[in-house]
Amino acid sequence: MIPAWMKKLPGYEDLRLGYVRARMLATIVSERWIVNPKKNADRSHLIAEWDFESPIEKQRHARILSALKEKIGGEHWGDALEVGCAEGSFTKELAKRCHSVTAWDLSPVACSRAKKRLAPCKNVFVEERDIAHDHIEAKFDLLFAMEVLSYFHGWNQIQKIVNKLCGALRPGGFLLVDEVKLPAEFEGTWWSRWFGEGGTRKIAYISQIPGMNLIHQEIYDAPTYQTIIVVFEKRNAQAVTGGTPFSQ
Repeated sequence: MIPAWMKKLPGYEDLRLGYVRARMLATIVSERWIVNPKKNADRSHLIAEWDFESPIEKQRHARILSALKEKIGGEHWGDALEVGCAEGSFTKELAKRCHSVTAWDLSPVACSRAKKRLAPCKNVFVEERDIAHDHIEAKFDLLFAMEVLSYFHGWNQIQKIVNKLCGALRPGGFLLVDEVKLPAEFEGTWWSRWFGEGGTRKIAYISQIPGMNLIHQEIYDAPTYQTIIVVFEKRNAQAVTGGTPFSQ
């Protein structure tokens, strides 16, 4: 904890800002080149880093489901793919509304727990898959990538994942993206532009793809962060992104 007197020192705010930006950059570099994603994800589940049953998470899930119902109507939403299903809390809600749900996660711990939770749901198929390396063979009416793109740093990585997501949608299908909004103190940094950090940048990137139409966007305010919930409708069978937008 920083002493109160230290906060009153001349230039303290600049030092604080430099420190938090340096820590953020270190985290990005670590996730991009050092940390093993599967081991890191397993660790997160083993120490219960996230409470997927918390009221905050449940409210966010309700907002997402409400947005989809408003845009696509009804309660029967066809075949869905959820990338990054974690322990299956949101997947269980999708199972009530979709003809089938394929749920991916790269963490063996998460998949094991999700399979137990979702055992009564005969229309759900949990698979230990990694979107960074695995192809999506089937086509879907709905695709969910909730706080997934945050784990990819650099436009080359982002382009690769976005192309997979867009390519897995049937024409007329919907892509739901929920991404953490980068705090204002990070938005203008060179590295946030270079690595494509933050929900605002990633969503703007997808919005530029011909045939991927942004039909819904809202901000979800949690106590310590904001997420951007968006729905895209695919209106072009060939919707993919091209170049690497370092200037964004």
